[in-house]
Amino acid sequence: GERPNVEKLNPDLRIHLQRYHAMMEAVRNRIGEQETQPGMAALGEFLDRRLQLNATLFHFEYDDVQVNVDDPVSPLVPITRNVGKQENLGAELELTWQPSERWLVKQGLGYLDAEYQDTARAISTYAGLVPLEGKTPVNSPEWTYNGVLRYEQPVTGNWNGALTLDYHWVDERSDPGMSTRAAA
Repeated sequence: GERPNVEKLNPDLRIHLQRYHAMMEAVRNRIGEQETQPGMAALGEFLDRRLQLNATLFHFEYDDVQVNVDDPVSPLVPITRNVGKQENLGAELELTWQPSERWLVKQGLGYLDAEYQDTARAISTYAGLVPLEGKTPVNSPEWTYNGVLRYEQPVTGNWNGALTLDYHWVDERSDPGMSTRAAA
């Protein structure tokens, strides 16, 4: 996709967009995926940079996706199968807020719509044969949420103490790969 003219943006936003494009290029080179539409990222910094908001939209299509399934001859030995195309469409929102020198708040929300496409593959389960076309890949939750609350207090000299609460929630995950057998 065509990149926006980052030279006209403020310096902080320009640096973040350049890092985003470099990161996405590295991902494409590493896994060899075919990106059909470019991802888009936006960020905003407010309150003297104590509040930062990031938003990312992405759309990826992977050709010749491989999944591990149990070997019908030996269920203890998984085998790798090419299953066709996988499409991922999603968004991520992140908030980082430091209301004071001692407090830090981070929140993240993710949405993912992922499915197998253009495949005639099926997997055999205890319930029978299940076609993969239109199914959600393993470990692809539709929604995720995470956060961190941190309070830091000087203790003595150059030593600080910190209390951190780290939490996350993951939506229901499709798991067709568990207890499955490969089907030809």
